[in-house]
Amino acid sequence: MNKHRSFLVILLIFSSMSIFAENDFENRKKSIDQELLKIKTQKKTVLNEIYRLELKIEKETIKLRNIQREIEKQTFAIDSLEKEKSILILKIQISRQNLKRALRIMYKSQAQPPFLFFMRIDSFNHLYQHYQYFVRIFDFKINQISNINKQLDTLAIVENRLNNENNKLLSLKTSIENSLNTIKGNKTEQLKFMEKVNNDFEHFSQLSEEIKNQNAELDKVIAEQPHYHKIERININHLRGKMPKPIRGKLLSRFGKIKSTRFDTYIYNNGIKIKPEAGDKIQSVFSGVVVFASYFKGYGNLIIIRHTKELYTLYGHCQEIKKIVGDWVLQGETLAIVGDTGSTTGKVLYFEVRRGLKSEDPLLWFSKK
Repeated sequence: MNKHRSFLVILLIFSSMSIFAENDFENRKKSIDQELLKIKTQKKTVLNEIYRLELKIEKETIKLRNIQREIEKQTFAIDSLEKEKSILILKIQISRQNLKRALRIMYKSQAQPPFLFFMRIDSFNHLYQHYQYFVRIFDFKINQISNINKQLDTLAIVENRLNNENNKLLSLKTSIENSLNTIKGNKTEQLKFMEKVNNDFEHFSQLSEEIKNQNAELDKVIAEQPHYHKIERININHLRGKMPKPIRGKLLSRFGKIKSTRFDTYIYNNGIKIKPEAGDKIQSVFSGVVVFASYFKGYGNLIIIRHTKELYTLYGHCQEIKKIVGDWVLQGETLAIVGDTGSTTGKVLYFEVRRGLKSEDPLLWFSKK
């Protein structure tokens, strides 16, 4: 009894989790639609166009996940019906064998001459017993035939349901292919736009100017952070030169004023970019509290950790953020997965160190080990 209750509790938990997941997906789809409508009313900018394309891909990806979940449900339903069908076929086979056995008995008894049958009966009671025996065989035969017919009718219903479920599954698989083609088309459109930004001076200059403006917006986000007593007394100078790297990989761009050889102009980087080479998990460089975890134009999916009263680290272009605002994280704990959101250079981690509102070179903070 307890086992059955435990099973029901687990089933209810999983059902509620799947409902919550579906609700989360639906809410996210609605917010994406709202964001897309908002972008339509705004000025056409490079960052808005990058954001629009990423929203389209995310929306289609959510649709794809929903279809995949439906396929899992459909497959489960088909498996259940297949098992039901197998059990019914087995029952029909057993019923038919029993019927054949009864018919053989009837045939053997009818094959004997009637006088032999009556010669073996030595009393009325004996005759009555034989009569009852034959009546039971006749009743059994009729019941078995009726039972087989019912089982065949049930089997026909199960096979019809199975056929319908298989047709639904084929339809869902077609929907998956359509979604994948849409995502592929959106990705192609995104790559073409990124190529234009990277190779066209006008787009490149516009993006640089927009990112400057976004930096000012980011300053506001950091400046408005509340105080956290747990971290305010930590001495920031003790951490300099002891910072582990958030991810192992190749340094793509350095901090500070950098000359663009492609456009023969200078740009200023507030952080560095690292291309992952030994895994996609982004780890917190020190313990601290999550103060921002969302999409931020120019940075893609961005997570900001506050380590001391003044020290912040920023992790941008993430594919998936694993933490939420207010979470306390330990040094080395996974914060996010590397991605290409908001990036014009593909899959990369944007990493920034801020002392208050001032950006500092992360390479000076990294441990030499």
